[in-house]
This record gives sequence, structure tokens and C-alpha cells, in this order.
Amino acid sequence: MDKDIRNNSLYQETKTLFELLRRPGSQCIADATELDTSSDGKFAIFTGTFFDRLDGPVATRICLADLASGAIQVLTFGQRRDRLPKFSPTENTVAFLSDRNKPGDFQLYFLDVSNGEVKPAPVINGWI
Repeated sequence: MDKDIRNNSLYQETKTLFELLRRPGSQCIADATELDTSSDGKFAIFTGTFFDRLDGPVATRICLADLASGAIQVLTFGQRRDRLPKFSPTENTVAFLSDRNKPGDFQLYFLDVSNGEVKPAPVINGWI
């Protein structure tokens, strides 16, 4: 019995729908989660999901949306996952988690919104 379902018509229909919705390889945001808004209500920071392909790990990046204009800016880049962004009280810094140094080991980072600089917090053993 062949266990590879990729030749099944239902699989092909599902794959086609998934490609339409998620647009793998397009560098477009396919999903937005973990939203935080600025205290003045002008900006939203969120985790944007990007699909490079249908199989393998999914990339997540920290993104910023200007709620008045609708403009969206991707703020972080790399091979691994950035997630759970939160504005600081002054809103010029965003704290977020990333496994950029070791897959699955999420550590705390700080992003300066004005210049895009990312600085790590001291590394801890375990999960944050």
C-alpha cells in the first residue's frame, strides 16, 4: 500500500487552496498574530508569518503597521522565528522572543524601532 498521499486528488485540491491562501515564496505576510497596539492607538506591532515553501519550518517576523495609512513594515529578518512582540512603555523599543541563535531556544531581544537595531537580553538557561 502506497502511503504517499501527494498524488491523491483531495491532497492536490488542498495544496492548491493552501498555495492561494498562504502564497509560499511571495515574501507576503500570510498571517498576523500576537498583536500589540501602541498606547496612542497609531501603531500595531505583530508577528507576521511568511511561507517560503509548503513544507518545512515557517518563518515568523516582527512587523509594524501604521493604523492610519495601513502601511506595514517588516522589522526583523533571519532564518529562524521572531515572535510575541510588545511595545515598551515609551514605545520606542519593542521586546520580543526569538530562537535566532538556537532552534527552539527562545530568548528575549529588544528592537529599537527608530533605527532597527536589535540587542539581546542576557541569555538564560531555559525558556522565557
